[in-house]
Amino acid sequence: MPPGDAALVVVMAGGALTFLAVLILGPVLVGPLSAVVGLLPRRLFGVPGRLAVDNAARNPRRAATTTVALTIGVTLMTLISVVSASTRLTMTAKLDEQFPIDYVLVDQEHESVIPRSVGEELRGRPELDSVAQVRRVTAVFGGRTQQVGTFSGRVEPYVTAGSLDGFAAGQVAVDERTAARLGLRLGGTAELATERAGTVSLTVVALVDGDQTVLPAVTVPERAFDAYFGAVPDAQVLVSIKDGVPAERARAVVDAAAAPYPNVHVNSATEVRGQFDETLDMLVMIMMGLLGLAILISLLGIANTLSLSVHERTRESALLRALGLTRAQLRRMLSVEALLLGLIGALVGVALGLVYGWVAMRALLPDSRYVVPVAQVVVFVALSGVAGVLAAVLPARRAARASIVGSLAAD
Repeated sequence: MPPGDAALVVVMAGGALTFLAVLILGPVLVGPLSAVVGLLPRRLFGVPGRLAVDNAARNPRRAATTTVALTIGVTLMTLISVVSASTRLTMTAKLDEQFPIDYVLVDQEHESVIPRSVGEELRGRPELDSVAQVRRVTAVFGGRTQQVGTFSGRVEPYVTAGSLDGFAAGQVAVDERTAARLGLRLGGTAELATERAGTVSLTVVALVDGDQTVLPAVTVPERAFDAYFGAVPDAQVLVSIKDGVPAERARAVVDAAAAPYPNVHVNSATEVRGQFDETLDMLVMIMMGLLGLAILISLLGIANTLSLSVHERTRESALLRALGLTRAQLRRMLSVEALLLGLIGALVGVALGLVYGWVAMRALLPDSRYVVPVAQVVVFVALSGVAGVLAAVLPARRAARASIVGSLAAD
């Protein structure tokens, strides 16, 4: 299924069903996961660690229920982290592909009013690697009003069919959507109404990807354009910095060339990426804040479950104390048990979030790039473990302070 809204709906439905299946299988997963996660605590914490691992796996249904909220929170946080990081990488790559330039000079009203002398002056500067000029007018092509233009300098046209080699008068390049709308194919002809040459017949020699180029929908050779419409000013001037030249120095050169013309605005590709990053970071922070509340609620659930567990195992804890387990060891046992629950919930959430993130990117963007923010994922897992330990502080303290004799005598 191609990327889009329909694909995203299918992904969401499939994700919901998958998550439901994981929740149903939670009690089955707790045992193996606690055994794997508990390998290190068994060795580090001795007898309390071994008891904690056994306790975590003793009642898998309760353990799975306890970690549900944490799993949901970590899943969503991982999903958002993966989607944001992958979107950032994908969009940056697309910006680099579509705009392989450092600066763009445009009129504030996006009209063709930039004097050609601006581009010609920049082309002679040693700080700059290339300068391309794009011009456009509105004209009737193929019976419909279109943006017709041309370019000078180095511009990547992103040709999908045909070729621009030997691009000369009588030929035209059309973007794919416009060609489809006008019913044009490679090798076909269409008439262009010009101001100076009357109506001319043009042969389509190339189809270009309109999403991957700055060229107008209909592009003709530079000399032919001048013959058709006269010396039209530039609509855009695309500037690339020469390797090794400081960005500040190049920006000063570009600003100086545009300074005499107040209506000419200088856009920086770096600034565009910065604005995109700021917007994405703000959205991610808002989502993370909301999900943080979900994590907090899940920790309260872990604390409540441990409290109930401590109450149910009052005599068991007292027996362990009578057999020689100290108060510190009892607190350590309960803390390690909470740590295991937190890590189990976090690991399941991370695994689901990584898978959902990959599927979501495939559904959202064509040719998307998938990246795992390893540092953030590690932080999620570590914080889940620490938070689980903190949730066990009060229950463990209460269990350690209980009287051995009174607890053994309790019903």
